[in-house]
Amino acid sequence: FASTLTTIAVFFPIVFVEGVAGQVFGDMALTVVFSLLASLAVALFFIPMLASRRPAQTHALVDQLRQTTFLQPKARVRLRRAFGKETDQSPTQRLREGALVIPQTLLDLAVRVGLALASLVVVIGKVLVAVVFQVVWPLVRLVEIWKRSEAGLAHGRFNRWMAETPPLRGLRDAVWHGLLDVTTLDLLATDMGRFVRWIWRRPTTWWRWIVGGLRLLLFPGVLAYLLVRFVLHSALSLVRAALVTAALLIALLIVLASGLISLLIVPVAAPILGLFQLGLTGVQNGYPVLLRAALKQRLIVIAGAAISFWVCFTQLVPSLGTELIPQVHQGVFNLELSMPVGTPLVRTAQVAEWVEGIAREIDGVDRVATTVGSDNSATSTADEGEHTARVTLRLVAGVTPDGESAIIEQLRRGVHNLPEVETEVSYPALFSFKTPIEVEIRGENLRTLRQ
Repeated sequence: FASTLTTIAVFFPIVFVEGVAGQVFGDMALTVVFSLLASLAVALFFIPMLASRRPAQTHALVDQLRQTTFLQPKARVRLRRAFGKETDQSPTQRLREGALVIPQTLLDLAVRVGLALASLVVVIGKVLVAVVFQVVWPLVRLVEIWKRSEAGLAHGRFNRWMAETPPLRGLRDAVWHGLLDVTTLDLLATDMGRFVRWIWRRPTTWWRWIVGGLRLLLFPGVLAYLLVRFVLHSALSLVRAALVTAALLIALLIVLASGLISLLIVPVAAPILGLFQLGLTGVQNGYPVLLRAALKQRLIVIAGAAISFWVCFTQLVPSLGTELIPQVHQGVFNLELSMPVGTPLVRTAQVAEWVEGIAREIDGVDRVATTVGSDNSATSTADEGEHTARVTLRLVAGVTPDGESAIIEQLRRGVHNLPEVETEVSYPALFSFKTPIEVEIRGENLRTLRQ
């Protein structure tokens, strides 16, 4: 919470920065602030809400995942026995055990994939059998009536068999408990029995006979609803079995892959981890001693902290950059020439040509370009006109910032004696609305210009 608010306090004030910096970084600051606020709201409200939803069932599911034999292959146990801390085997025996783990891992993977696919096939078969039994159930009921058997005896036995499936109990326990259970038929029988008992209530008065007749009219619609729900539940049972099987296979691949990766990493990482553990032990043992010594020498510790702060404040802080967008040295700069307002354009061009000649004689200057007057573009200012000019100098490659400063100083000394001429050095804008090359075509006929 505190770190999130600290980051917000750093980025949010950028929204109030004006100029180019505000235009460039304003949207980014708002994006960071709103994303942090959203993550903070999720952390404070949404995640605790999810954590409070049936934690007992979540812990039970985690315990079941840990205890299931499907995710405990023999290769993993063998790998743990070979490279575990409690092992007393020699390095040669460990490597031999590790080499034997790879084929056993592939065998475990093949066996468990076969068990998972077999479980999925069993679930599909049980669902199909349930659908077929529901279709032939009226005939089974007629046989029960003819033999004067207990009502629903065959249906109940079949439901229990579908839910438990004793012959396949070993397969169920080997993969996932409850994976093979199909309870859709039992649910249909329970709801159907409740509805039939609700319809066939014995009427005692004449208006109860009317209510019973109305209930009887509902029988086709409710029957269709129960059958449709039975089909949907059967389809969802298949989807559940497929998802559980896929999740188990993915978890199995992760377990086996982590074991094989650890087999390759342990020989290399063991020395590094040993050195790290040695250093960590030294820090854990030395820190209490250092802390007790610092508490005994409080004056020396405070004085040392004050001296360190003073050195950082006087030596390091002045060397830190304080501009949000610092000056970029691109080997190009402009010399702005400004004469009194009303100066003819010809006179301005003469002065600019004379300054251009001075610039060409300076060592380190590659090219010189001159612009006299104003181009009347969207980026021009109100101070520009016939009395202003701009001389752009491009330096040769490899000129350092110090060399650029020396060239600017030579140019200023050369134009220092020009009467009524104000000079100012500027650099190309970091952000410009102009394209690199602009071609303007003027004429009277628009069709000809388009061609």
